[in-house]
Amino acid sequence: MSKDNKKKKSYTKEFKALVLKRLEEPTTDTITSLSEELGIPRTTIYQWIKKAETDSNTISINRKPTSKWTSKDKFHVVLETSTLTETEIAEYCRRKGIFVDEVKSWKEQCLKANQATMEDP
Repeated sequence: MSKDNKKKKSYTKEFKALVLKRLEEPTTDTITSLSEELGIPRTTIYQWIKKAETDSNTISINRKPTSKWTSKDKFHVVLETSTLTETEIAEYCRRKGIFVDEVKSWKEQCLKANQATMEDP
């Protein structure tokens, strides 16, 4: 297929904003579900997310494997999920591409971080 036959579909800023808004918490929408519903490639939605994060100067921690996340990244997730119900945590994890068990483990690590016995000087 030549480049002439391949047309790149374009979307308005407003449409992109609406799609990204649907991915904000609280939501049951996922990138996959929106991709299927709207007929937009998942990679396109990921590009929109990346651009939106770059434009707003926020750092996405869900683009790299959790094994490469910093303590700060993990702590941020623990804080974000601290007031959520089990169901909300599960939805949050699906959107972030992480596992509920990972979040629980990170929470335990945070709680144990300051449990070291301290001697009185």
